[in-house]
Amino acid sequence: ADAAARQSELFRTLQSCGLDNLLPADLKAAAEVRLENPDLALKELGALMKPPLGKSGMNHRLKRFEQLAAELLSREEP
Repeated sequence: ADAAARQSELFRTLQSCGLDNLLPADLKAAAEVRLENPDLALKELGALMKPPLGKSGMNHRLKRFEQLAAELLSREEP
């Protein structure tokens, strides 16, 4: 639950700063699915992806999203 809240908040912050368009398509899609389905488990989120991902694939993608989002946001700070 903590990870879902953290990932959703990161994506909302990127959107509000206009930085979400800098994400690769696969990471942006994963973040959007997480934001739209905060209560689903990784396996269930992965099933919603096109093409579907397994639990480990979805976990990997969301971890990459978090890393890149943090980098993008750190560049924006004065």
